[in-house]
Amino acid sequence: MTAAGTRDKAGPLDPGEYAQAAVMAALSAATAIIAVVVPFAAGLGMLGTVPMGLLAYRYRLRVLVAATVAGGTIAFLIAGMGGLMTVVFCAYIGGLTGIVKRTGRGIVTVLCASVVAGAAFGAYVIGILLLVRRLRELIFASMTSNIHGIANVIAAVPGGEQAAEDLRTGFAAFLHYWPVPIMISVIMHIIVVTLLGWWALSRVLKRLYGIPDVHKLDTVESTGLVAPVPARLRDVRFRYPGTNRDALGPVSMDIDEGEHVAVTGANGSGKTTLMLTLAGRAPTAGTIDRPGAVGLGR
Repeated sequence: MTAAGTRDKAGPLDPGEYAQAAVMAALSAATAIIAVVVPFAAGLGMLGTVPMGLLAYRYRLRVLVAATVAGGTIAFLIAGMGGLMTVVFCAYIGGLTGIVKRTGRGIVTVLCASVVAGAAFGAYVIGILLLVRRLRELIFASMTSNIHGIANVIAAVPGGEQAAEDLRTGFAAFLHYWPVPIMISVIMHIIVVTLLGWWALSRVLKRLYGIPDVHKLDTVESTGLVAPVPARLRDVRFRYPGTNRDALGPVSMDIDEGEHVAVTGANGSGKTTLMLTLAGRAPTAGTIDRPGAVGLGR
């Protein structure tokens, strides 16, 4: 990827960043909802890491946070806690991969970050179990029933009595020192999931490496009158950087206040580029006359 987006900016989100966060949040929420609601579709949740990874690579961390909050809210309202946690997982994997790729680091950084994340999540789980005693007792009682059932099956096999007894003894030791094995298991789980996500998403980002982020707006600060219409376009042309042909134009048209205009055409005909110029991006040639500033977000 050759575009830097707005990752080096400071201050609040601009309209372009809000738009990117909204679109990527919707994509992640949609994949999370499908993964939770549709049976046997849990693997689709990994697709939500792609838009989050692109946000983390091209934009500031606060854009990723905004997308996570928006996407998590949508997924929670439709699919419950499972949808919310799927979006958070996508933001974690995508954000980590995008930031590591952006800074030029590799798998060692990913491994260290996964250990830290696993320790933090493990501490959270242990804290919840310590505070909510009835929940802890319910979970441990369910685990005990499962282990005893497995041990009974093993004991029914000729020569399996000792293995069954060792299983019961080992699980009793687990319950006695439960914070330690839970912390270790959570860390190992987070490490494995993170490495799998890194392996898959880094290949996607590598394939997108040569695609520049050309559809970004040039935000112009203006304290004057906000009046984007009526707009008068005269022989407007637009050519994206690094290309040898115009993506738009020449276009001449008038757009009045309150007018409804349908922009139609085949793929590559310049519909998106026309909207960019109307939203404030300066044309390569031609003129756009407005009575005031575009005022995106105002």
